[in-house]
Parts: sequence; structure tokens; C-alpha cells
Amino acid sequence: MRKILLLSFLSVLAFAACKKEAPQYQINGNVVGEMDGKVVYLKQMEKMRPGTTVDSAIIANGTFIMKGNVATPDFYNISVGGERLGVSLFVENAPIQVTLDSTEPKNSVANGSPLNDLYAAYVKEIRENYQAKMQDIVKRAQEAEQKGEMTPEIEKQVNDEYDEIMDKYKAYQLKFINDNPNSIVSAFVLRTIANTLSPEEIEAPLSKFDTIIGKSYYIVSLKEDLEKMKKVAVGQKFTDIRLLDPEGNEIALSDYAGKGKYVLVDFWASWCGPCRRENPNVVVLYNKYKDKGFEIVGVSLDRDKEAWIKGIAEDKITWPQMSDLKFWESEGASLYNIKAIPSTVLIDKEGIIIAKNLRGSELEAKVAELIDGK
Repeated sequence: MRKILLLSFLSVLAFAACKKEAPQYQINGNVVGEMDGKVVYLKQMEKMRPGTTVDSAIIANGTFIMKGNVATPDFYNISVGGERLGVSLFVENAPIQVTLDSTEPKNSVANGSPLNDLYAAYVKEIRENYQAKMQDIVKRAQEAEQKGEMTPEIEKQVNDEYDEIMDKYKAYQLKFINDNPNSIVSAFVLRTIANTLSPEEIEAPLSKFDTIIGKSYYIVSLKEDLEKMKKVAVGQKFTDIRLLDPEGNEIALSDYAGKGKYVLVDFWASWCGPCRRENPNVVVLYNKYKDKGFEIVGVSLDRDKEAWIKGIAEDKITWPQMSDLKFWESEGASLYNIKAIPSTVLIDKEGIIIAKNLRGSELEAKVAELIDGK
């Protein structure tokens, strides 16, 4: 009997030891700047936005520590309560080093674990070699416009430079995903760039994720979006949208598309700066071709009706407008898998989608080619 009791006792000790040694994450935080006494929150990202708080700690002597366990690695956000200071990271059961820099927030970073080292390297590459160059091109274009020096030739050069960088940026992102197959980081990156890819470009890497990562939000939502993308891809017949106009009357895209005119579906919002800057160009284009077989239907992602109506008036928009005032939950945007605005869909006379996301001189050239044969 004593022998049996001893064996049972040893089994309990062994179980306790195993339980104690289960892998955990430990986030060791270092805070630059006077932030002692502030609370740091760890939130799991839900649909790419900070959601449920899973842990917190108080900053003392410029440091904080968080410990815990995650069943599967995922994307989280660490932020300081009441401050515009934070960093995104992948929480995995491993030591993670976080630096929050209140003096230079862009220097905030998470590293020290395999997933975070991989993600940090990815972010560093895109910031230094792609985003910085794109920002420089945009800045030069804005300066030329402000000085009144923007010409069609300069605009074309700027657009060509931007497109070249964008092509390289996209190629790097796809290479990163292919070089790191079946990683939650790759799944996250693929989710974030999906709106810039064709269905074919998404399907290839999507098939490489195993069942565990395949159950993550990134892959599940991608598969759902992929089906939407196929339905509204170039070459497909347009999908109808039925919403209310500013007067409260129901109108439909089918009232205009597929009825012998080229129709541009313009997804925008009064709160969207790039949309508002693009609107004057679209107004000029519309006035030039509206009597030659060209129509525009605006689908607004506004949530404030007064702001929407004010934006229409301020930008001198005269083409049909519709919205359900649901912001990013817009049913029209969902049907066309719109993840960023401004965004456009060009439909031919028979109702077939022939182009997407044309803007500025590129849009003008396409409409001129279709209507004027130029």
C-alpha cells in the first residue's frame, strides 16, 4: 500500500512539474520616455483591429512584464492607455522583447522571438525600400501641384515611377509569403495585401497553409473574399447594388449598368482625403463624357448623411449617388470586396467589368480610348 501511495505521489509531482514547465510567452517591455505609472494593455487583434484585452501591466522604472500562454500564435497589439503609443506583434510561447518609444513612436518594435523577428524584418524592408520611396514620389507630385508646375508629362512620369515601385513592392510581398510558407506572419501579410492581388495570385499561396493556420481569421476571411473577388473579377458581369440616394429613394446599379453606356462605379466617402482630392478630376471627366455614353454611380462609405450630402455639394458631384451609411460595413462595398477607397470599377456597355481601380490620368486615358477611340 505504501508503495502504491508513493507512486501516486510521484505521479502528482511529475504532473505538476509538467504543468509548470508548459511553454509560455514572456513579454519584456522597455519604455523610452517618462511613462512610469501608465498602464500597458495587450489586446488580441480581431478582424485586423485591436479587440479584447487579454493582459495588462503597469510601467515601473521604464519597464513592464507580461506572462501567459497562447494555444496558437496570433497577431496582437500592445498600447499604453491614454497615449498614442503602441506596437503590433505576434504573441507566441517564447520570450518577446518590446520597446515602446514615446519620444519617437516609429521606433517602437517587437522582436526576440522567431515570428516577431520575421515580422520586424518584413516591416523594416517595406518601410525603407518601398513606402519611403512612394511617399517621396507623392510629396514631389504635391509640391509640383502647389507650385502650379504640374504638366501632363510630369504627371505621367510621377505615375510611372509610382507604378514601378508598387510593382516591386508587390513582388517583394509575394516573395516573402512564398519564402515563408505556412507561417502565421505570411497569412497575415497575405490578408493585408489581398485587395491588390488577383484571385489567381491569392489561390497559389493560400493552398500552402495547414489546417491550424487555415482556421485563423486571415485565411478563413481570405477564402470568403476570394469567392467575392471571383464574382466581380474583370471579365465578369457586374453584381447589382441596391441602396438609397441622398433623398431616401432606392436606386440600383442596374438602373445604369448594362444599358448601353460605360459606367464607372466610384467607391468613396466624404471623410476620405484621397477621394476628395480625386473628385475634381472625376468631375472634369464626367462633364466631358456624360453626353457621349459615359455614366458614374457613386457608392459612399459615409456614416453621417449630412457629411455625405455636404461632400457631394462641395465637390460639385452631379452623378447618381447611393449609400446605406454603414461605413466599412457598407453592403455595396462588401459585394465588390472593397477594402480601401477611393476604388473604382469600370463596366462596359453590356454590363461586363473591364477594369478596376483606375484613377487620374490612367482613368481619363481609358475612358478616352473607349469613347473617342484614342
